[in-house]
Amino acid sequence: SGMGLYQSVMPGGPAAEPGFEALSPGVEPPPGHRLYGVMPSGFTQASGLSADALRQAIVLQPGFDCYYGCLAPSHEALFHNPWLQSELAHPGFSALSAEVLRSAGLPPVPVEAMSHSALFTNGSNLTVSSRGDFLVATPAFWSAWRQFVQRVMGTAQLKAHKSAQAALWGSGPSGQRLLALIQERLLGVFLLMKDSPWKAAKLPVPALEQGLDVHLRQLREMKDRAVEQRSRWLAECWLQYRNLYLLQTQGEAWVNKHLKRLTPQALHSAAPVAVVDYPYTRTSSGVGA
Repeated sequence: SGMGLYQSVMPGGPAAEPGFEALSPGVEPPPGHRLYGVMPSGFTQASGLSADALRQAIVLQPGFDCYYGCLAPSHEALFHNPWLQSELAHPGFSALSAEVLRSAGLPPVPVEAMSHSALFTNGSNLTVSSRGDFLVATPAFWSAWRQFVQRVMGTAQLKAHKSAQAALWGSGPSGQRLLALIQERLLGVFLLMKDSPWKAAKLPVPALEQGLDVHLRQLREMKDRAVEQRSRWLAECWLQYRNLYLLQTQGEAWVNKHLKRLTPQALHSAAPVAVVDYPYTRTSSGVGA
């Protein structure tokens, strides 16, 4: 069949939302789909995106190997990159993530770089999309993506610094949660690999886009242009605007407590290659054109 849209359903839990086929946790979708994805429970309720609307959005952009989206578009405006967003709930997350990348032979730059909004996605937990995103892809993409994650995480488990190994693989549930967060954010790294053959399209979620105020829209656009133009001046403008927005919306106490951790000392511009189709600033040749 063409496209398989599934939803992970716990035994005895809520039924799959309309248009999604129920799938028990840990069970692989049946073979034969050109594209497939498994959404978390409550996906339509959280995103406002029905199975039919998701299917139609994909059909309108044919020819890609994977389609993905972010269910927290405000993060695209307020954080340098997806890795720093997790620093709020998990102090030290960025340093652990950088160590995982280093130990796996990958440059740690994505953890401190300014990322285009097209790279804000949590990938998936290899089978079910995480609660913050969605991913629908070809079987070949799923296979390559899983192998990449397993290779990176397996190498890091063997070669990472002992303190990182203890925090990630020796800390029970808390370590497992951090591992899942790192794993999910590897999708952006996977798509930016220089030898990546994959064509990816990020799909905006209309109901969530409508919830962004004018400042968040402008902040996202400003940061995207800073990345595209490799403009340090525009990046600094975004940073000052972002800090002022957080001061106005979160208050001085919050800013004093958190802002320093959310701001990398070095300001890099991401240097993406032509593999991602931007949803807001389309170019003829994809990323970085």
